[in-house]
Amino acid sequence: MLKKLVLSSALLSLLLSPLGNASANAESDVSQETTMEEINLEKVDFEKLQDGEEIQVDGFTIKHYSNEEAAELIAEQKGTTTSSELRNLGGKTNKSLITPMASSCASGATAFSRTLNVKSNYKPTMHVWTELCKNSAGQFVIKSIVDITINKSYNGMVKGFGGSVKAQALNSGKTLYYRAEGNFYNNASTTINSEAGLDTRVATISFGSSSTSDYFGYIHQAQNIYLFK
Repeated sequence: MLKKLVLSSALLSLLLSPLGNASANAESDVSQETTMEEINLEKVDFEKLQDGEEIQVDGFTIKHYSNEEAAELIAEQKGTTTSSELRNLGGKTNKSLITPMASSCASGATAFSRTLNVKSNYKPTMHVWTELCKNSAGQFVIKSIVDITINKSYNGMVKGFGGSVKAQALNSGKTLYYRAEGNFYNNASTTINSEAGLDTRVATISFGSSSTSDYFGYIHQAQNIYLFK
Protein backbone atom coordinates (compact mmCIF):
# COMPACT_ATOMS: atom_id res chain seq x y z
CA MET A 1 0.00 0.00 0.00
CA LEU A 2 1.28 3.42 -0.89
CA LYS A 3 2.16 5.71 1.98
CA LYS A 4 1.32 9.38 1.70
CA LEU A 5 2.76 12.20 3.77
CA VAL A 6 1.19 15.64 3.39
CA LEU A 7 3.23 18.49 4.82
CA SER A 8 1.40 21.53 6.12
CA SER A 9 1.80 24.60 4.01
CA ALA A 10 2.43 26.42 7.27
CA LEU A 11 5.81 24.70 7.31
CA LEU A 12 6.65 25.54 3.72
CA SER A 13 6.49 28.74 1.74
CA LEU A 14 5.00 29.45 -1.65
CA LEU A 15 6.22 32.76 -2.95
CA LEU A 16 5.34 34.75 -6.03
CA SER A 17 7.94 37.19 -7.25
CA PRO A 18 8.36 39.19 -10.47
CA LEU A 19 11.76 38.36 -11.93
CA GLY A 20 13.68 38.99 -15.08
CA ASN A 21 14.56 36.83 -18.09
CA ALA A 22 15.41 33.11 -18.00
CA SER A 23 18.93 32.29 -16.89
CA ALA A 24 21.02 29.85 -18.93
CA ASN A 25 23.61 29.31 -16.21
CA ALA A 26 23.26 25.76 -14.86
CA GLU A 27 24.90 26.69 -11.56
CA SER A 28 23.11 29.98 -10.86
CA ASP A 29 20.90 30.19 -7.78
CA VAL A 30 17.58 30.43 -9.62
CA SER A 31 16.30 30.43 -13.15
CA GLN A 32 14.16 33.48 -13.69
CA GLU A 33 10.85 33.96 -15.46
CA THR A 34 8.21 36.65 -15.48
CA THR A 35 5.88 35.69 -12.58
CA MET A 36 7.83 32.76 -11.19
CA GLU A 37 6.46 30.57 -8.41
CA GLU A 38 8.88 29.25 -5.81
CA ILE A 39 8.42 26.20 -3.58
CA ASN A 40 10.61 25.42 -0.58
CA LEU A 41 11.18 21.72 0.20
CA GLU A 42 13.75 22.18 2.95
CA LYS A 43 11.45 20.49 5.50
CA VAL A 44 11.35 17.30 3.40
CA ASP A 45 13.66 14.51 4.61
CA PHE A 46 14.60 12.86 1.32
CA GLU A 47 16.77 10.30 3.10
CA LYS A 48 13.67 8.71 4.64
CA LEU A 49 11.71 8.57 1.37
CA GLN A 50 10.79 4.94 0.62
CA ASP A 51 9.65 3.25 -2.60
CA GLY A 52 5.97 4.08 -3.12
CA GLU A 53 5.89 6.87 -0.55
CA GLU A 54 4.80 10.28 -1.77
CA ILE A 55 5.08 13.70 -0.23
CA GLN A 56 2.77 16.56 -1.20
CA VAL A 57 3.83 20.17 -0.82
CA ASP A 58 1.64 23.04 -2.08
CA GLY A 59 0.37 21.07 -5.08
CA PHE A 60 3.76 19.53 -5.83
CA THR A 61 4.30 15.78 -5.35
CA ILE A 62 7.60 13.98 -4.74
CA LYS A 63 7.59 10.20 -5.06
CA HIS A 64 10.34 7.59 -5.18
CA TYR A 65 10.11 4.64 -7.58
CA SER A 66 12.17 1.52 -8.13
CA ASN A 67 13.71 1.31 -11.61
CA GLU A 68 11.01 -1.17 -12.68
CA GLU A 69 8.16 1.03 -11.48
CA ALA A 70 9.69 4.12 -13.07
CA ALA A 71 10.28 2.29 -16.37
CA GLU A 72 6.66 1.12 -16.50
CA LEU A 73 5.23 4.61 -15.94
CA ILE A 74 7.67 6.36 -18.28
CA ALA A 75 6.95 3.81 -21.03
CA GLU A 76 3.19 4.20 -20.58
CA GLN A 77 3.37 7.99 -20.85
CA LYS A 78 5.86 8.06 -23.74
CA GLY A 79 4.37 5.17 -25.73
CA THR A 80 7.57 3.13 -25.56
CA THR A 81 8.39 -0.24 -23.97
CA THR A 82 9.22 -0.96 -20.34
CA SER A 83 12.35 -2.88 -21.36
CA SER A 84 13.74 0.05 -23.35
CA GLU A 85 13.07 2.49 -20.54
CA LEU A 86 14.62 0.11 -18.01
CA ARG A 87 17.77 0.08 -20.15
CA ASN A 88 17.72 3.88 -20.15
CA LEU A 89 17.56 3.77 -16.34
CA GLY A 90 20.74 1.72 -16.23
CA GLY A 91 19.23 -1.70 -16.86
CA LYS A 92 19.21 -2.55 -13.17
CA THR A 93 16.36 -4.10 -11.23
CA ASN A 94 16.26 -2.92 -7.64
CA LYS A 95 13.07 -4.15 -6.00
CA SER A 96 14.37 -5.16 -2.59
CA LEU A 97 14.01 -4.52 1.12
CA ILE A 98 17.06 -2.27 1.09
CA THR A 99 16.31 1.37 1.86
CA PRO A 100 16.49 3.14 -1.53
CA MET A 101 18.44 6.02 0.03
CA ALA A 102 20.96 3.76 1.78
CA SER A 103 23.90 4.60 -0.47
CA SER A 104 25.45 7.84 -1.74
CA CYS A 105 23.07 7.81 -4.72
CA ALA A 106 19.45 6.69 -4.39
CA SER A 107 18.49 3.55 -6.26
CA GLY A 108 15.62 3.94 -8.71
CA ALA A 109 14.24 7.35 -9.70
CA THR A 110 12.57 10.19 -7.81
CA ALA A 111 9.76 11.98 -9.63
CA PHE A 112 8.87 15.62 -8.99
CA SER A 113 5.30 15.96 -10.29
CA ARG A 114 3.08 18.98 -10.89
CA THR A 115 -0.34 19.49 -12.43
CA LEU A 116 -0.34 21.77 -15.47
CA ASN A 117 -3.21 24.21 -15.07
CA VAL A 118 -4.40 24.34 -18.67
CA LYS A 119 -8.07 24.89 -17.77
CA SER A 120 -10.23 24.25 -14.72
CA ASN A 121 -11.58 21.05 -16.30
CA TYR A 122 -8.24 19.82 -17.69
CA LYS A 123 -5.08 19.56 -15.59
CA PRO A 124 -2.63 16.97 -16.90
CA THR A 125 0.39 16.01 -14.80
CA MET A 126 4.03 16.66 -15.65
CA HIS A 127 6.70 14.39 -14.14
CA VAL A 128 10.37 15.36 -13.89
CA TRP A 129 12.30 12.15 -13.22
CA THR A 130 15.58 12.66 -11.35
CA GLU A 131 18.58 10.88 -9.88
CA LEU A 132 19.33 12.01 -6.32
CA CYS A 133 22.80 11.77 -4.79
CA LYS A 134 24.35 12.99 -1.55
CA ASN A 135 26.61 16.04 -1.68
CA SER A 136 29.57 16.71 0.60
CA ALA A 137 27.17 18.09 3.24
CA GLY A 138 25.18 14.83 3.28
CA GLN A 139 22.17 16.38 1.50
CA PHE A 140 20.31 14.51 -1.24
CA VAL A 141 20.44 16.81 -4.27
CA ILE A 142 19.65 16.35 -7.96
CA LYS A 143 22.54 14.80 -9.87
CA SER A 144 20.72 14.57 -13.21
CA ILE A 145 17.39 14.82 -15.02
CA VAL A 146 16.58 11.25 -16.02
CA ASP A 147 13.45 11.97 -18.09
CA ILE A 148 10.43 14.26 -18.45
CA THR A 149 6.93 12.94 -19.15
CA ILE A 150 3.36 14.24 -19.21
CA ASN A 151 0.33 12.18 -18.25
CA LYS A 152 -2.17 13.78 -20.61
CA SER A 153 -5.19 11.89 -19.27
CA TYR A 154 -7.41 13.90 -16.93
CA ASN A 155 -11.11 13.58 -16.08
CA GLY A 156 -11.54 11.05 -18.88
CA MET A 157 -10.03 13.46 -21.43
CA VAL A 158 -6.78 13.10 -23.36
CA LYS A 159 -5.47 16.04 -25.38
CA GLY A 160 -2.68 16.36 -27.92
CA PHE A 161 0.22 18.58 -26.86
CA GLY A 162 2.53 20.65 -29.02
CA GLY A 163 5.24 22.40 -27.05
CA SER A 164 8.23 21.79 -24.83
CA VAL A 165 9.20 21.11 -21.24
CA LYS A 166 12.58 22.06 -19.80
CA ALA A 167 13.97 20.88 -16.45
CA GLN A 168 17.22 22.05 -14.91
CA ALA A 169 19.16 21.26 -11.73
CA LEU A 170 20.55 24.55 -10.42
CA ASN A 171 22.64 25.63 -7.45
CA SER A 172 24.67 22.37 -7.40
CA GLY A 173 21.47 20.32 -7.57
CA LYS A 174 19.77 22.06 -4.65
CA THR A 175 17.18 23.74 -6.88
CA LEU A 176 14.94 22.22 -9.55
CA TYR A 177 13.65 24.57 -12.22
CA TYR A 178 11.05 23.61 -14.81
CA ARG A 179 9.20 25.40 -17.58
CA ALA A 180 6.30 23.93 -19.57
CA GLU A 181 4.96 25.85 -22.55
CA GLY A 182 2.74 24.96 -25.49
CA ASN A 183 -0.74 24.31 -26.86
CA PHE A 184 -3.20 21.50 -26.24
CA TYR A 185 -5.56 20.25 -28.94
CA ASN A 186 -8.75 18.20 -29.07
CA ASN A 187 -8.93 14.97 -31.06
CA ALA A 188 -5.16 14.63 -31.28
CA SER A 189 -2.35 12.43 -30.06
CA THR A 190 1.15 13.40 -28.94
CA THR A 191 4.58 12.36 -30.16
CA ILE A 192 8.06 13.22 -28.95
CA ASN A 193 9.85 15.33 -31.56
CA SER A 194 13.20 15.56 -29.79
CA GLU A 195 14.99 14.89 -26.51
CA ALA A 196 18.10 16.72 -25.36
CA GLY A 197 20.21 16.55 -22.22
CA LEU A 198 18.69 13.50 -20.52
CA ASP A 199 20.96 12.17 -17.74
CA THR A 200 22.54 15.62 -17.40
CA ARG A 201 21.63 18.67 -15.30
CA VAL A 202 19.65 20.34 -18.10
CA ALA A 203 17.08 18.45 -20.18
CA THR A 204 14.48 19.55 -22.73
CA ILE A 205 11.82 17.52 -24.50
CA SER A 206 9.87 18.80 -27.49
CA PHE A 207 6.39 17.38 -28.10
CA GLY A 208 4.31 17.41 -31.28
CA SER A 209 0.53 17.17 -31.69
CA SER A 210 -0.86 14.96 -34.48
CA SER A 211 -3.39 17.69 -35.30
CA THR A 212 -3.54 21.42 -34.62
CA SER A 213 -6.94 22.16 -36.13
CA ASP A 214 -9.00 21.93 -32.94
CA TYR A 215 -7.33 24.19 -30.38
CA PHE A 216 -8.15 23.57 -26.69
CA GLY A 217 -5.83 25.63 -24.51
CA TYR A 218 -2.39 27.07 -23.78
CA ILE A 219 0.03 26.51 -20.91
CA HIS A 220 3.00 28.54 -19.71
CA GLN A 221 4.03 27.40 -16.27
CA ALA A 222 7.40 27.72 -14.52
CA GLN A 223 8.71 27.19 -11.00
CA ASN A 224 11.86 27.05 -8.92
CA ILE A 225 11.70 24.22 -6.37
CA TYR A 226 14.22 24.53 -3.57
CA LEU A 227 15.42 21.28 -2.01
CA PHE A 228 17.93 23.30 0.01
CA LYS A 229 18.91 26.97 0.01
